[in-house]
Amino acid sequence: MWDQPLCHCSEPDFCAEMNQHQVTIIWGVLVGFSVFVPTCSAGVTSTLSATSLTSGNSGNHVNQNAERRNVVLTQNLPASAEQLPAEFSLGRKSFQSLAMSSVAQIQEGRHALHQLKALETNCRHATQAIVVIDAGSSSTRPNIFLMQTLSCPFQQRTVIPHSIRQIATGMRHTRLREVLEKWLDQYAGEGWESRSVDSRILLRFFRRMLQTANEFFGALEENIVGLFETHLSDEEKVHVKALGVPVVFYSTGGVRDFHDWYRDGFFVALRHSINNFSNKISYKFFTNPELTRPITGAEEGLYAFLTLNHLTHRLKEESSFCDRGQGDFKTCRNDLAGVVEFGGTSAQVVFPLAPTDVLPSSVKAVNLQRERFLPKRYPSA
Repeated sequence: MWDQPLCHCSEPDFCAEMNQHQVTIIWGVLVGFSVFVPTCSAGVTSTLSATSLTSGNSGNHVNQNAERRNVVLTQNLPASAEQLPAEFSLGRKSFQSLAMSSVAQIQEGRHALHQLKALETNCRHATQAIVVIDAGSSSTRPNIFLMQTLSCPFQQRTVIPHSIRQIATGMRHTRLREVLEKWLDQYAGEGWESRSVDSRILLRFFRRMLQTANEFFGALEENIVGLFETHLSDEEKVHVKALGVPVVFYSTGGVRDFHDWYRDGFFVALRHSINNFSNKISYKFFTNPELTRPITGAEEGLYAFLTLNHLTHRLKEESSFCDRGQGDFKTCRNDLAGVVEFGGTSAQVVFPLAPTDVLPSSVKAVNLQRERFLPKRYPSA
């Protein structure tokens, strides 16, 4: 019955627009309210309801069409909403159920969004492992440290100082000096200690040096991974694998007398091996030129000094005593102990100084805060 257009007129464009309202008019009739649509004649409005369809006086032809459609509509539509077919009642209930379900989903989504936004402002704790490799004159040995870190929005991740603990010490491996001597024996020839060595040897056989560095760190890496698997809990392993493992590799007096070009070239190869080494258990190691390098005798002594005073609880954020200098200026310090450290090929002496001490030229004074060995929140040292 709705295969005929609602509009017949001499204005095809406007008539086409009228016919687009056909479905809207049918729905309005079914639910029992009036729908207003324009007729073909300008300035005249046609109203279609459940019981009537009237038109302005725009021509006998239009009025006759409207009357015929009015008769058809009134003969086929129910008189009230209660007389609607059962499928329409079921459709209305289904629509109400769908609307209620949509409201519940919106509320659930809003609650989830607010929860996630709140989580973004929280600080997060994570377990970080660090490998410190002591490449001394007698052996090369890895040490495993574990600590808690705190990461807050818009701030750098920081280490919680009191959480730092050593959990394992690895085996003694080939000393670094022996590795370097063996490579020179093979590619520079015996007796290289007593004669000059052309630095171009390093460039000529650098790929062999990369292979030597891979083999050297490969043995260390196998030992380190075994320590992780033995001493870390399952939860700690997840954190350590996610964050990666920084490697601190310091060589001391045993390699200081090698040519700079040779020693530094080997450390370039070693850092490449650490950063690109893969293992089956998915631990990712990384380092940089600051963390993996030869250190001076002064640095070696300072690290021994800091370690001793930290382990004996002398080095702490609270001041042990304060004194006043010129101009009533207050200075607070810790009661720190001096260190005399003997290694395989060198010895270091480190002791605390008062700010007013006059030092001989043979003594090097170091401010731990200025040299970034200590945070500024610690007392002057």
